[in-house]
Amino acid sequence: MKKRFFPLVVILFLLSACQKDESKRVLLIGIDGLQYEQMQAIPTPNLDQLNFTKAYAGGITGTGTEQPTSSGPGWATLLTGVWANKHQVWSNDLYIADYHYPSFMFRTKLAVPSLSLSAVMNWIVPYFVFFIQEVPTLSYLSLGGDESVTSQAARRIVDGRSDVTFVHLDAPDHAGHAHGFSPEHTQAVVDSDRLIGELLAAVAQRQAEKPAEDWLVMVVTDHGRQPVSGFGHGSQTLEEKTVFIGVNKPDMNVAFSYQGEGLLYDDFDGLYGYPSQADVAPTIFRHLGISIQPRWKLEGVPLMGDLGVIRLMSVKDSDRDGVLLQWINSAEVGGAEVGSDIKIQRNGLLVATLASDETQYWDSSPDERVLDYVISANGVDTQIRVEY
Repeated sequence: MKKRFFPLVVILFLLSACQKDESKRVLLIGIDGLQYEQMQAIPTPNLDQLNFTKAYAGGITGTGTEQPTSSGPGWATLLTGVWANKHQVWSNDLYIADYHYPSFMFRTKLAVPSLSLSAVMNWIVPYFVFFIQEVPTLSYLSLGGDESVTSQAARRIVDGRSDVTFVHLDAPDHAGHAHGFSPEHTQAVVDSDRLIGELLAAVAQRQAEKPAEDWLVMVVTDHGRQPVSGFGHGSQTLEEKTVFIGVNKPDMNVAFSYQGEGLLYDDFDGLYGYPSQADVAPTIFRHLGISIQPRWKLEGVPLMGDLGVIRLMSVKDSDRDGVLLQWINSAEVGGAEVGSDIKIQRNGLLVATLASDETQYWDSSPDERVLDYVISANGVDTQIRVEY
């Protein structure tokens, strides 16, 4: 009799899927080009229902994570949890992202195949270009104006046809490019807030009908706007780098709420002390109960649940021939008991074990050109890439 064997990877995949909590749901709403200060200045009663933090786009200026404050790099980072030096989307041109760094949708489908995934967008590029290879994992992919996008997504949420949904709204960015900061732009923000109200209402209706479902709603933007005029974006200015992350959950962790001080980079009025765009995808994974794997090399950290170190930064020192790593221990600033020793890996090899209260490490004369560091603290890994 001929024996049949399932490949080991298939068995592990099935076992992994069975261990996930399939009651978790996600709605990620992206508002293109809405500057943080404008959102605060314009009446937005629906957005005001959410818990917001300031965040930064564009990576850390002058380091390997720096990327243009443009839509392409911004959305790619929000969707993947890494910067352009990994996902390789450097502009709005028709790039296909590096397949080693897929969007959270792809990883979600691998981990929890039963979930239905939808992307409903005004701007077609993210899933029609950057991540086009992921289209087969989506249950629904559609385009339209902001009104149409909202009604499509809301219907699918209420009907239970979409468990994880990405919605892209474009009106504030379009109005900004055409009119700058103007009455037209203000109206676009007001209109976007109304549509977000419809999406929040859809989630509320679904939760009332299916109280066992646990919904995470996140509202994000890809970039800010040009100082004073508000017409353009793409540069490394405070206004263009300042973005936001909004959530419907009150119990976020210290990475969401803590503004780090005394960091390696304190430019832009301390903006780097806040979360970054790269933290969005890891937060979605954490909510869905998907274990973040070291091989994914994510740059962000989850904004809910357990943490290791936060605000991890690096600087190359050519004169001293080495790399300085600096971080904040989340347990210490969060008022929790600090865990065991901190372990540092470089390109998969353990290079140091430090006391739990250490906050920096000098790596002298590393030979490799690309250095992927993993800092393990409190049982959680945090990663950063340094390139020579």
